[in-house]
Amino acid sequence: MKKIIISAVLLTCLATTAMAQIPGNIQSYFQHEYPGVRIEMIQRIDNGYVGYVASFSKEGENGAAYFDEYGRWLRTEVNFNGANVPDAIKVRLENGKYNGYIIEKAKLIATPASQVYTVSVNMSTNQDQYVYCTPSGNCWDK
Repeated sequence: MKKIIISAVLLTCLATTAMAQIPGNIQSYFQHEYPGVRIEMIQRIDNGYVGYVASFSKEGENGAAYFDEYGRWLRTEVNFNGANVPDAIKVRLENGKYNGYIIEKAKLIATPASQVYTVSVNMSTNQDQYVYCTPSGNCWDK
């Protein structure tokens, strides 16, 4: 029992130390952009550049936000179900080539320069097709 308690205290100390090394603007980003989001994990990464990736979830959505070594935001990817696709995109799909298709799921990829939704639609063939859309409903495939 003593070993379990000591291990728990040690893990808590390591987690606290790791969080202290993460730039504060990462926490600020989430408070501003995604209030109420639950940050699952923040990892320091080094895959050609040093930075951070923060995994998060909120009300059925999950995603990851990427930051450079100074904590500056680079991009965010958010996965969610088709019901939460912006109305402008739903209207465009329903009134266009994808009329009658079911919007299965979507992913938002946001960068400082742009936002693009990857929307998975399905008719009845059980084969998803992917459509790319801007938040305003400008959509294209391929």
